[in-house]
Amino acid sequence: MIKMKECYNYDLLKDTELTTLPDPQQTIQIGNYIVERNRLYGIQEDKETKKINKNLIGDLVWIDKVKRNLEKGIILFELLYYSRNQYHRVAVTRDIFNEKNIMMLTGIGADIRLENYKAVVRFLQQQEREIRKTYYQHTSLGWDQKTDSLVYYHSESLKGASDSDTPSSSYNGSLAIQPQGNLEEWKKAITEHVLGHIPLEFALVYGFTATINALLAKWRPMEVLITHIYGESSTGKTTACRLAVSSFGKPGSDGLLKAWNSTFNALMKIIGSNYGVPLVLDESSTKTNSDFTSIIYQLAEGRDKNRLNSDIELREQEKWSGAFLSTGEHRLTEKSNNNSGLIVRVPEFGSKPWTKSASHAQAIKNALEVNYGHAGPIFVQYIIDTFDKEKWLNMLDAWRDEVLIAMEHKDSFSERIAEKYAVIMMTAEVMNECFDFQIDIEGLLHFIIENDRETMVGRTLESKAFDLIEQQIIKHQSKFNQGKDEFIGNVCYGSITKKSDYLEVAILKNVMDEWLKEAQFSSTQVVLKGLKKEGILDHEQGKNTRQRKIPVSQQEEQGAMQALRFAKQTVYVLKVSKNLLEDVKPSIDVLSKPSLKKRLTKERFSSLGMNTLDLDDEDDFL
Repeated sequence: MIKMKECYNYDLLKDTELTTLPDPQQTIQIGNYIVERNRLYGIQEDKETKKINKNLIGDLVWIDKVKRNLEKGIILFELLYYSRNQYHRVAVTRDIFNEKNIMMLTGIGADIRLENYKAVVRFLQQQEREIRKTYYQHTSLGWDQKTDSLVYYHSESLKGASDSDTPSSSYNGSLAIQPQGNLEEWKKAITEHVLGHIPLEFALVYGFTATINALLAKWRPMEVLITHIYGESSTGKTTACRLAVSSFGKPGSDGLLKAWNSTFNALMKIIGSNYGVPLVLDESSTKTNSDFTSIIYQLAEGRDKNRLNSDIELREQEKWSGAFLSTGEHRLTEKSNNNSGLIVRVPEFGSKPWTKSASHAQAIKNALEVNYGHAGPIFVQYIIDTFDKEKWLNMLDAWRDEVLIAMEHKDSFSERIAEKYAVIMMTAEVMNECFDFQIDIEGLLHFIIENDRETMVGRTLESKAFDLIEQQIIKHQSKFNQGKDEFIGNVCYGSITKKSDYLEVAILKNVMDEWLKEAQFSSTQVVLKGLKKEGILDHEQGKNTRQRKIPVSQQEEQGAMQALRFAKQTVYVLKVSKNLLEDVKPSIDVLSKPSLKKRLTKERFSSLGMNTLDLDDEDDFL
């Protein structure tokens, strides 16, 4: 029995829809069958009398169209069947010719019974032989990956004159990308609400970037572009994303605006076989308790992991290319392992004024909800008609050099990130050639470079790690011996020594290793190598550590704390700002025991860098 999932897209046929159904007032013959007044008859000649006998088979079941899926070659029939005085439509695979499989149609109202199903199958087989036209469908989106030809799959396939032999096809997938409204209204919204506001111009260009990035990836290794925009609610993030995808489809949940809060497998199905149509993953904050590390790597690589099916065979691997846009209230890299590979794969734009006001955002939303999906195909057709591989690759290289020149401040990641920004800038240039509105190229470049400058400070792994370490030193400063001959406390993390122009902080190796581990830095050695390179880590030759005399914990006697003895320990020695601990009170968690309070004098309490308190007041420590 055919599975119900092999029956697709049922709907009630509208009276105004064009079909190949015969006129109910006419009688037509197909082989040994007659169609008359919405009913199917079998005809047979009487051998003795030569008279033609007409026998009722049932209400009509009719093949309206024969369709073939381009990716897998599967044949689909668009069946029409008459039930309860009206026609219905359903798509089925060719497996319907298995005589028992056709009984599936009984459940949705077709006149299929044990006594007539064989005759219905034979009629449909006869009808198929007489249908000459095949309609082609595609479920993949973007550039054709089988050849170097410039064929692009959207709601309809797009191609140039040189690919005239490639069959035209229509989209048969789950995303609402069919154009709605009209191009002129969309362009009016762009002119009135987008142009002149650089953050929105960036969002507009970014959507078109998916097409060019995926195209160039056919001839040059190109990472999938992933950009994350973050900030508080009501800053226009989602409006910017709606704008980015509106050129290619519906800027809504059933179109190109998807939620991060999906299962991993569902996410792979959404983005798989997409080679140049932009897609948004909205609100990363809704994906609770999630580590984005693996997802980011896979999105950027453009392929899913190898997986086994139920027969322990390799499942077909999902692939994609182009550009994705992500949103959230916080940086995406905050919910990922701390390593440099992630940072360079996801440029992040934080707290930008994407829209000017709530009314500005609403005006854009209102326009894009009813006018979308037109500009993208026009842009693609322009690319197809004007594309010159060498010229375009040279244009990309020129923009990469231009971006690098514009970067006044560079780090070890700048060249790689410049390649990503170059695709965006190149896209803006092509858009200005294609459309009758103009993107502010200079303003766009300044916007990108300024954001890169802002994010560079925390981009390198060692800078992120050093920032974390400084925070931990401040938080736990009372657990460091600060140049004293005697240390009172539960535990000591190391020592802090004032130098002429910096503080030397010696941190027990196991303590700092644990800090980095808890913060999900994937490689301590890479962090230490970076700190060495920056001159922050002081170390013995050939090592990452030094030996320092540090107070060692020992047992309390009769509930009272004892001064810790000093012993040589393996430590990381860091050079930090001499102002790091100024105007910062240390944590008082280690001072909370009554036994310690009784032993501390005001002088010792002051020597720890804390304000003098009334030591008899229990509440000062609670």
